[in-house]
Amino acid sequence: MIGDILFNDDVKITLNSNKHLIIKNFKELKSINDDYILIDNYLLIGSLLKITILDESYIEIYGKITEIKIVD
Repeated sequence: MIGDILFNDDVKITLNSNKHLIIKNFKELKSINDDYILIDNYLLIGSLLKITILDESYIEIYGKITEIKIVD
């Protein structure tokens, strides 16, 4: 699956496959774990998740991504 998800005016999430995700214009990387990553209010759930931070607002995530949730 390839597609862009625009959750609000700022954050753009591009899912290239269930193993590669790009997030642009995020504000805060809150938590990192092998099983989940919390960025702003977006909880990315999966397994063996790894990140590459390209600059302060652009990040790539690799691993098996199973779910994306919006949390308060």
